[in-house]
Amino acid sequence: MPSSRVTLSVDLAALRANHRHIAEAVAPAQVIAVLKANAYGLGMKPIAAALADSGIAAIAVAELSEGIEAINALGNGVPVLLLGTVLPSELDDAIIAGLHIPLPDLDTARHVSKIASLLSTTAQCHIPLDTGMVDWG
Repeated sequence: MPSSRVTLSVDLAALRANHRHIAEAVAPAQVIAVLKANAYGLGMKPIAAALADSGIAAIAVAELSEGIEAINALGNGVPVLLLGTVLPSELDDAIIAGLHIPLPDLDTARHVSKIASLLSTTAQCHIPLDTGMVDWG
């Protein structure tokens, strides 16, 4: 079977430059890169590292496994936000990893606070806002 002639390459220097240009244009707002599904198939580690090098404010991912992969790629220098729901069975791991957990309602906030207290730590959290697209990323 012949190999594919179709390839994709990402110029990481161009990615960094594009991020810096966007960040300058929107300042003082900050840029969060959404890197769901292994950075949309481009590879979490190289894409996240390039964006971290260019000063990205945060990385957002869809689920726990992606969040842990992003933290492993970046260390703890860049916040990693979970966009999707954190299942009760995942909450301990998300808190321990330092992922920013979405708090869509007061009951979730109370539950996260309780689990963090049981773990003797502070949970990192954010409040997701539906801006009309009914989509979390």
